[in-house]
Amino acid sequence: MATPTPDPTWDDEPRRGDRDGRREPGNHHGGPLLSQRAAVILLLAVLCGVGAVLLLTWAGQHPGLAIVTGSAGTAGAAALFNTLIGG
Repeated sequence: MATPTPDPTWDDEPRRGDRDGRREPGNHHGGPLLSQRAAVILLLAVLCGVGAVLLLTWAGQHPGLAIVTGSAGTAGAAALFNTLIGG
């Protein structure tokens, strides 16, 4: 009788957070959540959005309008910095 080949998706010892030790495809334990490039782009975009909110609030605009405009500014800045810091 031939010995069965082990299934590569099963571990002998379950990891913390895994159910029955089964690994999901593409799940890298201990790796970074974001790459450095993505973190820099996100940081710069959020800073632009917060700056827009602060400037509009300081100029006397309604805080709701400032937040909506800052959100749009964050989205635009993310697209801009993604292009500028090309990968």
